[in-house]
Amino acid sequence: GPQGAVLRTRPATVATKVLTKRLDVSWAASVDSAMEERGIVRWEVQRTVPPREPLSEYEWRTAEWTTVTDQIPGLQRELTLLNLCPATMYFVRTRPIFRDESQEAGGSMPWSECAVSEGLVTKTAPPEEPLAPIVLDKDVYEEVRCSISHDAVRVTWRVPRDNGNDIDAFAVRFAEACAGAWQVATQVEFSEAGEPDYHSCRVGGLRPGCAYKFAVRAHNAVGWGPFSSPSAVVRTRPSAPPGWPRMVARSDSSITVEWDQGGSAMLAAARKGELRFQVQMQLASAASDDEGDSGEWIPIQPSAETADNQIVAFDLQPVTEYAFRVRAKTGTQAEWTNFGAPGGPFKTARRF
Repeated sequence: GPQGAVLRTRPATVATKVLTKRLDVSWAASVDSAMEERGIVRWEVQRTVPPREPLSEYEWRTAEWTTVTDQIPGLQRELTLLNLCPATMYFVRTRPIFRDESQEAGGSMPWSECAVSEGLVTKTAPPEEPLAPIVLDKDVYEEVRCSISHDAVRVTWRVPRDNGNDIDAFAVRFAEACAGAWQVATQVEFSEAGEPDYHSCRVGGLRPGCAYKFAVRAHNAVGWGPFSSPSAVVRTRPSAPPGWPRMVARSDSSITVEWDQGGSAMLAAARKGELRFQVQMQLASAASDDEGDSGEWIPIQPSAETADNQIVAFDLQPVTEYAFRVRAKTGTQAEWTNFGAPGGPFKTARRF
């Protein structure tokens, strides 16, 4: 038993076969002639799981036991325990239920007189199937680390149970949502997700404006576990963001910035008069406060959108540094791209 002071009046239940999620147990050796004479109507079997550690503090006599069944025929001396967890220790105990003088089911032997098995440990196994990965809302991350871009998506998942061996790798696969075949992601960047028990991966090499689904699995010393269920469908941004802003003029209260329009999709939209930009600025000194949080980005007034690839920011403070960033959309119904890399810091002139 799990403790030195075990009350053992007869041999305990033993395991005859051990698998990852199954134990075959037998208590034939614990049956004596006195029990046979009383007439065994049926058997009751219970199991319990100790804490992972410290096992020395486990008190099975006051532990919470789970009844597996109390309907085993009296002549039966074995049972298969199913749906167990791999790499887990179980303790098992059995007791007979006797027949009284009226031939009805009568009293049962007290559990205190029933021996407890040694710790029976199921075999190790590959990791469990993870829950379906998720794509965090873009507002959770800074825009430069946005979960969704034109050619990449960051997926996050809860680390599954390792089943007895440390998880040493993850694999991610993706497919186009309509009818695409699953592909193993090769352009990946794994990282911790910033939350305990979660992991994250940036999957690159995707096509702009396409809908994808993702799945993940884990690996340990035993092998690969199963892939998770697919994530919700996620659509990449329609195109890459514009180029970063550069300063072309300044005064003591204004800064003029311009930027490259971007790829072929933006050039085509510009020829149709459908290309729009949104420019934001930020005090460079507020880019990171004492707690490391980013300062607020605000749209440049008077208009939050512009069709030109140049804009003037007015009403600025003299001798002050500002940063700028730009995003675009290629039509009135189109989705915004991510913000491109910030430009700056750019300093206003001294006031004379």
